[in-house]
Amino acid sequence: MSTKAQIISSDFIVATSIFLLFIAIIYSLWLTKTYYIEEEKRVIDIDDAAITASNIWLREGNPKYWNQSNIIDLGLENNNRLNQTKIDMLNDLGYENVKKLAGLERYDFFMRIYNQNNQTLFSYGKIENAKNIAKIKRVSILNGSIVFLDTIVWSK
Repeated sequence: MSTKAQIISSDFIVATSIFLLFIAIIYSLWLTKTYYIEEEKRVIDIDDAAITASNIWLREGNPKYWNQSNIIDLGLENNNRLNQTKIDMLNDLGYENVKKLAGLERYDFFMRIYNQNNQTLFSYGKIENAKNIAKIKRVSILNGSIVFLDTIVWSK
């Protein structure tokens, strides 16, 4: 009878198989959880960007009555009301420049101003290839009437 130990035995193979299966299950769970955490972070980042953009529309900006040659900080209101002149100047500023001024370099956006009859008064940007979408609805006054501002932010 030999007193040498056997390295490869049926017990060793079963124990190794169970250990490897356990490691594979733990790794799979870790990857799944990591994916969900990253996805949740993306959603939170897009929500934050949408809130920030919707707040920008409802402030005065800098200087108070900016134009496309002297704008420092974007804002569409004066005296707690939307300023039609500033709204019209968005087209002159250009989409990429507005994104930069609004702090939305990583995202795309669409802004729509409409009245209580759902009649669009102004829209800016376009929606295409959108995923991870966030939408914020705000209320303001334009030309003496109550209007709604929808801000939609998304990633491609």
